[in-house]
Amino acid sequence: MKKIYVIKIISAVLIFTVIFSFCTRVVSVDTSEYNHEVLTSIYEEQEGFLDAVYIGSSNCYAYWNPSVGYLKYGITVMTYCCGSFPLNATEYLIKEARKTQPDALYIVNINTFEEEEIKDTTMHRILTAMPFSKEKLELTHYMTTFNGLSLEDRAEYYLPLIRYHSGWDDLGGGNFGDVYEDYNNSCHTKSYLEKTENISHRYKTTDKASDISAKLEESIINLLDYCDEENVNVLFVTVPQVRVDISEVEKYNKINEIVTSRGYKTLDLLNNIEALGLNTETDFYNNHHTNIHGSLKFTDYFAQYLIENYEFERKEDITVYDDWYGPAIDYCKLIKPYISNEEFDADKYISEYEELRGDAV
Repeated sequence: MKKIYVIKIISAVLIFTVIFSFCTRVVSVDTSEYNHEVLTSIYEEQEGFLDAVYIGSSNCYAYWNPSVGYLKYGITVMTYCCGSFPLNATEYLIKEARKTQPDALYIVNINTFEEEEIKDTTMHRILTAMPFSKEKLELTHYMTTFNGLSLEDRAEYYLPLIRYHSGWDDLGGGNFGDVYEDYNNSCHTKSYLEKTENISHRYKTTDKASDISAKLEESIINLLDYCDEENVNVLFVTVPQVRVDISEVEKYNKINEIVTSRGYKTLDLLNNIEALGLNTETDFYNNHHTNIHGSLKFTDYFAQYLIENYEFERKEDITVYDDWYGPAIDYCKLIKPYISNEEFDADKYISEYEELRGDAV
């Protein structure tokens, strides 16, 4: 009898957990929201499939183009990021991604960080995309502690229904299923595809380094300690963008100094924009992001850098990699009207794919 009683209790708890998790997801997550797309695609990847995981803010998905990187260079580098994601919390996303991609290179973007407080919207954006796990609880504890929240104020991060309890009145199609296209996390926002802004008169660089907050430095040290302990292969990248206050660039330089002093590779492209061939008059859509033209240049440069420095092998077997190949071709069809053949010959890859598929039938 006791055994049956225990089984009933466990079953009831499991049923409650499933229902509670479903209700929380429905109310708090809009799967049509672009940041949700780039935060959750990694969960659909085959175990051990990715060459690299690119973690950070929108500086990742607006610069690196996974579909183009795959078609031109045969490498699988997935972005795992969202707008305003802070460097501070990177350790926890690496832990999450390594559950299925333990041997991948982890590329960490340092352009976005918080020195004293992580934005509330960013915290919810990250946490609502993560399935329940020990890593999610650790990240929740870290971010709420970093922000100095009281026990009462922390509750909504552990139990999102507290925050979104009124969300039942505003449910839409995006709350119940994925409604976005699968392009391997290749950017397809309207601004990225259509907009150009001249940032040349605002672009600043410096070799000077300035101090960062103790809280930010501690989070970086903890990240490096974790990578040491787990033998994680990590590359830290700073991408070109406009910072209104030059002191922010100085802080990037300080972070690069800390990372380099610990023996990790850094790639500072903000202070070396010429290497990319980026045009500050035509290759950005705002101060902080490249448009598709700048992204294609960045992807070419970065893919070649990764191949030369990490010996990634080209993936060509269509039967194995069609999960990437098909979406990449769909992406080619999407971007064709916005680019020239000199930038990227989309028709070439579309034709090659159709020929291969024809041969496979």
